Amino acid sequence: MSTKKTSITKSAIRKKTVENNQSTAMKKKAVRKSSGPRPNNGGARTGSGRKVGAATKKTREIADNLAADGGITPLEYLLQVMRTTDEDLTTQHESGEIDTATYMVKLKANMDRRDNAAEKAAPYLHARLSSVTAEVKGSEHDQWVAAMVAAGL
Repeated sequence: MSTKKTSITKSAIRKKTVENNQSTAMKKKAVRKSSGPRPNNGGARTGSGRKVGAATKKTREIADNLAADGGITPLEYLLQVMRTTDEDLTTQHESGEIDTATYMVKLKANMDRRDNAAEKAAPYLHARLSSVTAEVKGSEHDQWVAAMVAAGL
């Protein structure tokens, strides 16, 4: 009895394995009915989740505690800073406690602080204006300019 050795190369085995895997994958793919995600099984859905701008439970709790303790909100603080006056500083200068140079420096610093507070508080109190196109008629504008020049302005 003679035994023939069949030589099977590694590349032939790999090729056969790849063919088997591909056919198995094709069978599995054919069983599935739709290619998209299944409904109500995860994924993003319109209208779900926390709405934009809505306060979270923690944020709401902090705000409620602040209001209950009689504390002021950050917006109220900004408004207080914006509305402060320089009366104390002026009385110190008039009485001679501080010299004019120091008075001017402190006055400028207070003004800058109030301006900054007003700038930070403005978006919470006033809506942004939409852009408007200005239409200026040539003859009326020219007459207005001429009148201003004649008045010396």
